Amino acid sequence: MERMDEEILKRLDTIEKKVDENNEILVKLLKAHRRRTIFTMAYWAIIILIALGAFYFVQPYVKSLIGVYSSIGSLGEGVVPGEVFRIEDLIEQSTGTKIKLGN
Repeated sequence: MERMDEEILKRLDTIEKKVDENNEILVKLLKAHRRRTIFTMAYWAIIILIALGAFYFVQPYVKSLIGVYSSIGSLGEGVVPGEVFRIEDLIEQSTGTKIKLGN
């Protein structure tokens, strides 16, 4: 009977060591997971901030391109298909200033 008790105690000791070892491994995994989560959030925050900063600096150029595009689109508003027109009329319509080319 005493021998059984010794075997049970040895087994309990080995189980306790394994449980402690597993607990250490799990704690390390949990810490690594937390670090990875924090770094991933920081990574995406930096990417989003860079994108917003780039948009802030590029926005004036985009607005000017949109203005150029809309002014190009309005060049032909007064033109009727089949009508003969002069380049001076198109320039006057787009800029509002009257010019005379050639003679």
